[in-house]
Amino acid sequence: MVEFAIVAPILFAVLFGAVDGGFFMYARNTVDRAAEVGMNSLAAAGNADSADLAALASIRATGVSNGGMVSVSEVDVDQMTYSGGAYTFVTSGCTRAANGGCENAYALDGSPMWDTSGCADLVYRCQPWPPSARSIHASSASFVRLTIKFNYHFFAGPSQFSLATSHIFRLEPKDI
Repeated sequence: MVEFAIVAPILFAVLFGAVDGGFFMYARNTVDRAAEVGMNSLAAAGNADSADLAALASIRATGVSNGGMVSVSEVDVDQMTYSGGAYTFVTSGCTRAANGGCENAYALDGSPMWDTSGCADLVYRCQPWPPSARSIHASSASFVRLTIKFNYHFFAGPSQFSLATSHIFRLEPKDI
């Protein structure tokens, strides 16, 4: 009995760590897959007015939700440029700068996370980088970064940590 009392805390820590590690990998893969599905939806929609909202609907359809061990805090659609072998965040030329550049930040339900005060457009709410401003021409198609920011809640404890997964892609050219 004394031996078990000494070994049990270590055994249970390893056991719960392995279980929590498995849940974490599952959650991480689920969010990464949701970002891929959203990326495919955005790439196919191109510069349609509802491109971002369609991507968010696709992300929700994968089963990512704000319950359980994963809670999505933000979904960002950013304008990127590619030059010299590196992608950079575009910080100018937006209709309204948000978070220092051309970024549409949404809650998972599709509600905007940028300042919508003073906007007459109640449907698309003065997006910082509206889909209609995105290029879908073969010679100059826009690069987009889709980022899902989420919190992972541990199974075996009250703590959590924040993560993000991103995918950068080029919009599908429509004039080929």
